[in-house]
Amino acid sequence: MAIVSPEDASNFCLWLTKRHSGFGVFRLPTKAEWMLAAYGSTRSYPWGDNWNIGIPHVSRSLANGHVAPVPVGRPTRDVTPEGIRHLWGNVAEYIQSPTAPFDVYWMGASFSSHPEKNSFPFQPRQGYWGMSHGGVPNERTGFRILLEPKGSPAAAKAAPASVGGTP
Repeated sequence: MAIVSPEDASNFCLWLTKRHSGFGVFRLPTKAEWMLAAYGSTRSYPWGDNWNIGIPHVSRSLANGHVAPVPVGRPTRDVTPEGIRHLWGNVAEYIQSPTAPFDVYWMGASFSSHPEKNSFPFQPRQGYWGMSHGGVPNERTGFRILLEPKGSPAAAKAAPASVGGTP
């Protein structure tokens, strides 16, 4: 999901948790969870150990010369061995903020990022993340969610009021 504010993302998680209360708690991932999803325990990049500018959806021009995110689920080479797509490219993703509600944190890179111009560090296992004050919706930032299954120790600790913020 893209073109949402951090508050929209948190509110969606709250709504989803209430709507599907039998499943558990839906929330944004922490930085550590996002990094584990992207790199596993040993990978340098989400897709493996070698950098390849042709894999993530970054700085790609469409036929009309514009760049844009691709639909979720579209075939891509930016996929982890576990099947998680678009962790580097497409849209950067909001994560839980350790300083909520004051700052907004995100991970990943968007389709408009330019790694070949060194505008940000695409370093192995370090990820690309940032923080800004506020969080204005734009087409370069979105979110993905986690489900803490009902009955899990993590779901017991995560109250719906903390969804999207610090648990």
